[in-house]
Amino acid sequence: WELFSESAEGSQGAGNWKLHQVRVLFYNKEKVEFTVTGDTGTIDAATRNISVLGNVITRSENGYLFKTSSIYYNTKSRLIESPEQVEMRGPPEGNMGGMELKGRKMKVFVDQSKMIIQEKVSAEKPYREGKKFQILADAAEFSGKNNQATFTGAVRMNYDNMRLEGPEASFVYN
Repeated sequence: WELFSESAEGSQGAGNWKLHQVRVLFYNKEKVEFTVTGDTGTIDAATRNISVLGNVITRSENGYLFKTSSIYYNTKSRLIESPEQVEMRGPPEGNMGGMELKGRKMKVFVDQSKMIIQEKVSAEKPYREGKKFQILADAAEFSGKNNQATFTGAVRMNYDNMRLEGPEASFVYN
């Protein structure tokens, strides 16, 4: 990863560095997979673990945008986590907007380029003629490598006058 900030307070050696106006680039196979920005942050000098707080936005290379209050990055596991409410906006499809989703937690597996939203996931996608597709699930997984989304758990989908329920729903999109 690479870290940028407008200012940093700390000392060489042990301890934490306090950061202001943070931007972190997370690399996977020599390219940027995820970019995280936020108001403040800390980096643990011993572990190199990072926290970013306040107006945190995580962007995936393929166009997903995640908003939350905080993220925590574990250098050893290469995992970005947010234990708080997360809002996601998917990449736009043509002239239609992308999917908008909410959930209670987020995990981003940097090496696998995989994003998972957990607990009370609700999503909505606008379609032509004012129709909307809605989905509720226990979890949702999005790939940073391809255009695929999988919803799991108690999945309920509504579109126009149609309702579907099941344990899993997978989508491949443009």
